[in-house]
Amino acid sequence: MKNISLKTAVIAMGVLFFSSMAMADSKSQDTFIIYPAHPNATNPETMMYELKPGDQTSDEINVKNFSSEKKDLTFYVTDEFTAKNGLAAYRNPGDNITMSKLTKLSTPSITLNPGETKTINVSINIPKNQPLGDYLGGIAAVNTFPSANMPSIKIAVRYIRNLDIKVTNTPKHIPLYGETNIFGAQLYLPFSIALFLGCMGYVFWAKKTEKKNENLVPEDGQKDQNDV
Repeated sequence: MKNISLKTAVIAMGVLFFSSMAMADSKSQDTFIIYPAHPNATNPETMMYELKPGDQTSDEINVKNFSSEKKDLTFYVTDEFTAKNGLAAYRNPGDNITMSKLTKLSTPSITLNPGETKTINVSINIPKNQPLGDYLGGIAAVNTFPSANMPSIKIAVRYIRNLDIKVTNTPKHIPLYGETNIFGAQLYLPFSIALFLGCMGYVFWAKKTEKKNENLVPEDGQKDQNDV
């Protein structure tokens, strides 16, 4: 019993040791991000599309290196699924079925210099026989590097940008962030200011008119000189 407990303790300490090293290396290397080049107004952090079977569209995604070191990144399109704990999870390369068939990237890898930003083209092509429904996944960027403490151990940091494709016979337009019409948000502030100034002008005019009318009314007990 003591031997089993000792072995368990040794294994646990080893797991904690390697986990702490991985976390430290991960924090030092997790300094890049991918984000939509043209975010939508509904959910700017998610790449959202509504398309009919047979339709196609294109978009762009930006990749930025915040660190002071050069980074070699690889990319792939992944499917989302529900894990055993009930939370959303993403499949590894090679295990994807749907999203990688619908979505193609212009390049599988890039190299970013410190502070550099690059753009990747995203093409979405819906087959004519694609079943209707919502398809969830993501675009994954992976940075693989050797551990600073143990170079023989490789550590991978994966960053995923959500991808939501709705295949429907009646697709709706998803407005881009900042895209407005005559009633849009860009006219809201000027319209509000004009309405406020108009209300203030009306109040000023009403008070001035009321004061003028008060001056025309004779005080109590005072007779007009023309009265007999």
